[in-house]
Amino acid sequence: MLPLIIAGSILLASSIYGDNKAADILRQAKNEPAYHIEGQELVSVVIPTYYEGDYIEDALESIRHQIYTPIEIIVSDATQEIEAIDETRQFSDEVDAEIIHTWVKNVAMGTNLGAEQATGDILMFLDADCIIPNDYVEKMVNALHREGIRLAHGLDVYTPDAPVTKQIGKTLWNVTGKPTAYTTGRGVAMYAQDFWLIGAYNENLDPMKPHQRHDLDLGARVAKTWGIGSIYLDKSAFAAEAPRRPFSGPGAAAWGERAWRKGKVID
Repeated sequence: MLPLIIAGSILLASSIYGDNKAADILRQAKNEPAYHIEGQELVSVVIPTYYEGDYIEDALESIRHQIYTPIEIIVSDATQEIEAIDETRQFSDEVDAEIIHTWVKNVAMGTNLGAEQATGDILMFLDADCIIPNDYVEKMVNALHREGIRLAHGLDVYTPDAPVTKQIGKTLWNVTGKPTAYTTGRGVAMYAQDFWLIGAYNENLDPMKPHQRHDLDLGARVAKTWGIGSIYLDKSAFAAEAPRRPFSGPGAAAWGERAWRKGKVID
């Protein structure tokens, strides 16, 4: 009985912690920070998009409210319908983001094309459904200033509308299981010269197949090139992501259609 009570308490605490952390991120994203830090390096935040009207506004607002400056925002959009394109453009214009239309259904390729347009010393890659607290960019820059660090990233939690089971799983993974060398598409930062030196994101992977995610592949190549110690996981830096992606079951096909763009150039 006691083990069950302990396990239940851990699960409840994980859910509460994840929800509270996500709620705090959402509050920060809506407000201008009390101060700004003028850095020596320009940070280019690159966001690949594909029909992201439901998410991109909040993501852009959270970047606009960063403590660290200077930042430029590059939105690499693969949206096809004019109405949806105009929606993304409107949100981008509100925060002075540069938007490019790639017309390419490949998330790795779209991200690389966005990175090509960036002029920053540091590249940071963020998903359109992610919201970051106002000190996130500052923490990534500080991490890259550590000796030997070539890639920096933080943790992610689900926004408070996520099912309890997902929030619990994400939080427990962050606390107990996430290895330093693991990288995701959310909030990864690298110096631009290092990103291009290792060949950028691999555009030939199919993330619907095992072990072929382009973001994990990037981390693996960084570790292979400079050693596992070259990747820094800041467990005090969080990004809140929408729980929109099913991991298995009937929803997987829909996820694949939305998130995996097969490199086809749209007419």
